[in-house]
Amino acid sequence: MSSELRLRVGVLGQFFLCLDDQVLTTPQRRKKASDIIKLLALQPKQRLHREQVLEALWPELDEKSGMNNLHQNLYHARRMLEPGLTAGARPRFLTFEHETLVLHAGGSVEVDYAEFLRLVNQARRQGDAGLYEAAVALYRGDLLPEEVYEDWTEPYREEARSLYLAALLELAHLLEQRGDLLRACHYLEQATAKEPTAEAAHLALMQIYARTGRRTEAIQQFQILREALVRELGEEPDEGTRALYEQVLQKWPNLPELTAPPELKQAHQGWVPVPLSPLVGREAALEETLQLLSGTRCLTLTGVAGSGKTRLALELASRLQGQYEGGVWWVELVALSNAQMILPAIAQALGVHGTAQPPLKGVLERLRGCKALLVLDNCEHLIEGCAETAIQLLKSLPGLQLLTTSRESLGIEGEIAWVVAPLEVPAPKADLRAEELDRYGSVRFLLGRIRQHQPRFRLDAHNAIYLAQICRRLEGLPLALELVATWVGMLSLQQIVARLENSLRLLTRGHRGGERHHQTLEAALQWSYELLSEPERSLFARLSVFVGGWTLEAAEGACADLSFQGGEPAEWHSRLVRTSMVLAQEGSNQMRFRMLEPVRQFGLARLEALGLAEATQKQMLEWYLTQATQIAPKLTGAEQAYWYDYLSTEYENIRAVLQRSQTHQIDLGLQLAARLWRFWQVKGHAQEILAWFEATLPRAVQVPLAVLAEAQNAAGIMARTCGQYDRSFDYLEQALASRSALGDRRGEAIALNNLAVSARDQANYPKVEHYCRQSLAIAREVGDRNLEALGLMNLGVALRGQAQNQAARVHFQQSLAICSELGEKRSVAALYNYLGGLAQDQDQYPEARQYYQQSYELNQELGDFWGLGISTHNLAALWHQQQDHDQAWEWLMQSLSYYQRAGVLHGLNECFETLASIAYKRGHLEQAAWALGVLEHLEDSIGVIVPPERKGMRTQLAEEVKRAMGQAAYIQARQKGYRDSLQDAYRQVLEGFR
Repeated sequence: MSSELRLRVGVLGQFFLCLDDQVLTTPQRRKKASDIIKLLALQPKQRLHREQVLEALWPELDEKSGMNNLHQNLYHARRMLEPGLTAGARPRFLTFEHETLVLHAGGSVEVDYAEFLRLVNQARRQGDAGLYEAAVALYRGDLLPEEVYEDWTEPYREEARSLYLAALLELAHLLEQRGDLLRACHYLEQATAKEPTAEAAHLALMQIYARTGRRTEAIQQFQILREALVRELGEEPDEGTRALYEQVLQKWPNLPELTAPPELKQAHQGWVPVPLSPLVGREAALEETLQLLSGTRCLTLTGVAGSGKTRLALELASRLQGQYEGGVWWVELVALSNAQMILPAIAQALGVHGTAQPPLKGVLERLRGCKALLVLDNCEHLIEGCAETAIQLLKSLPGLQLLTTSRESLGIEGEIAWVVAPLEVPAPKADLRAEELDRYGSVRFLLGRIRQHQPRFRLDAHNAIYLAQICRRLEGLPLALELVATWVGMLSLQQIVARLENSLRLLTRGHRGGERHHQTLEAALQWSYELLSEPERSLFARLSVFVGGWTLEAAEGACADLSFQGGEPAEWHSRLVRTSMVLAQEGSNQMRFRMLEPVRQFGLARLEALGLAEATQKQMLEWYLTQATQIAPKLTGAEQAYWYDYLSTEYENIRAVLQRSQTHQIDLGLQLAARLWRFWQVKGHAQEILAWFEATLPRAVQVPLAVLAEAQNAAGIMARTCGQYDRSFDYLEQALASRSALGDRRGEAIALNNLAVSARDQANYPKVEHYCRQSLAIAREVGDRNLEALGLMNLGVALRGQAQNQAARVHFQQSLAICSELGEKRSVAALYNYLGGLAQDQDQYPEARQYYQQSYELNQELGDFWGLGISTHNLAALWHQQQDHDQAWEWLMQSLSYYQRAGVLHGLNECFETLASIAYKRGHLEQAAWALGVLEHLEDSIGVIVPPERKGMRTQLAEEVKRAMGQAAYIQARQKGYRDSLQDAYRQVLEGFR
């Protein structure tokens, strides 16, 4: 393998470039050229769409002028990286892949910023002080300080700076717990030097000083903090810091002495979302619920919508990470529409969601024998199903604890229901001086949210009375306070109070006898809704149909009777974002938008009241059907990875419209589900969509026969994917009959080909041949050369399976000739693989390698990551068969990398089988056993049926590995592989096993 250039980029403290340890010059006069390199270096994979590059570096220019500037500066930037690059030579750096600019497509790039992020994340997962120290040592200074006035650098600089300060605090905490107080103080001092107003760092220093008898230093530290806060922010230290200071002044006798705790437990499993804001006003609640959870197996946080149940649960889960060897797992239930989806959602969160294995079995096997915490968020709309699931899991898993959030308790034995009360509010006759109001959690929460929109806002004697009234009117409910805060600056506090007063009176009259807290939350939502214009209200209500968020294009599709091109609907949408009725979030390629779920539910009620629900849902379904029709052919194209990611992002919405289509527009739903069959198959959703087909097809009594045939064909493919071959043949035979009734000869040929593939998966090669010959005859009859080539290829597979190698070769060559003539390069690449396999069967290794190499090069030209994964795996298997295990390993690493980029599961099992075999031959026994576990889990998930011959070979390999390493070690390694998620498996192989 040829050596690759290694590019190192430094952006922390100062900018530098090194190529193979040679420092490159970056001329000052070429600032924009350097900026291109800097911008790409900050991206996760050092790549960015050209439009995003233009927006960041030349936001003031139109697209044509921006592109001119980009190309001119690319010329200079490439020569910074390759000083000897001549005119007309192909650059190795800063190349385009379609419309994406890539820093170094052909080799490795090391960026100190990316390494800093990686070290901090790994340190947090493992609780490793050494990793924290490596991370903070890497932070040589603020990110790109020479670019401090460039807007595009600010988010990255702030993220790095915030993460550096957080890492210092977390490292100090670890060292303090281990009794290493000297080093803990050293890092806390670094934090206060970097950010003099970092109160948490000052407080930690004060605590160490106080508990070690250094009273004077603790007092001095408080004075330093106070001076900094007053000078920089015009604020006083928080209540907790002041309380500690008072204790120190009084020589408080009960300060606990510091002791080094036992070894910190490390969490190797689990996933909890990272909180995006600090927890405010919940200190006592956090301590109480932590205590309660230590004494029960099921704790339910109940309360009204918007009271902060999810945020408190998130803080609890975050605090408990590392204390459960089986992990802390967060499961979001809000998008689910029926109880049957609960267990699949849990299985998916645990990484055991598949197509063949029942979800319950996967969950039980994943968590059996270990202590784990499962967090089920938003149970109220599925309360009975959640209760049944909780009972089932708690009875089956003695080490499991549940933390749930819901508007009502589950009502099961042993459950503790704890009410998440609103934040504390000032009493009507409370002291309204600013310094007194700040002790109320609701006021502190509201102030924090206001300052997100109005950074200079301060609590003073003039506004204190109105802030107190707002908190009281909204009864301290966090969601209501968050919505109110967005209007500060557009309305005066006095105006806000007046509008809330009106909303509350109207609500009480309209919902007399209703739950008081629910009235208060609805008052806040109704109030925000009333501030919108009529067209904005209509758009808001329509957008509530999106369960999983949306893009502007999707909004336009669901609101097809509104013209976004005219500008007004886009402005209405923008206003919804500004008022926080809609939240904006950065997607991988474009902005996405969503509503908080209580807000969305409120919107759905408004949609029903406007009489627009059915029409909007139909427009949404029609839009996704149009999208699916356009995208389906691209799922095998050069941009397939992008489209699979896009559909994954839209998955919750597509699932929701399919669910609704079972009672309305069933024909459109069948078409949508059928056209995305490849997505369901590749992304592991085959079992779910098969269940949908089985529930929907019996209702399709007045559906056009052509639609029915398309759906039956897709259902047959899904059943085959799940290993349910009887169901597969049933559906495909129905599809064949429907096509025949329509006189659709081409459709008959397609159905016959799919029947052949189902028979192939069962290794029933005479049956494959039977179907293929019929399909081939029809293809020739109708003159469809593409189908003829497909029939010849599948017939070649049938003949090869019956040891008729020469006849198989003839059919492959005939198919190859047709595909080459038609320019069907993807089929040509597949045929090279088949011909290579035929040559490999006959020990003709040079010929096999040549075919596989041709397939590899053609897939490279096509940009087909799945195809590349297949051809590189074939090369790995070939080298392995020839006993060159090092070459085999190199090709296999490439194959796994391509499969990861493609996001494809089919065929991946063969890669892990090959990995196990190569690892065994190389003497890496633990890797081999682990890979067999990954393989087993993968095949259980996607429903692969292993042919008897291969199963026998695999059993032999497993026995050899077990004999070599001992049964206990083998079982432990294999079980770990079975438990690991696919992403963990990729990470361990591609990063750790080299």
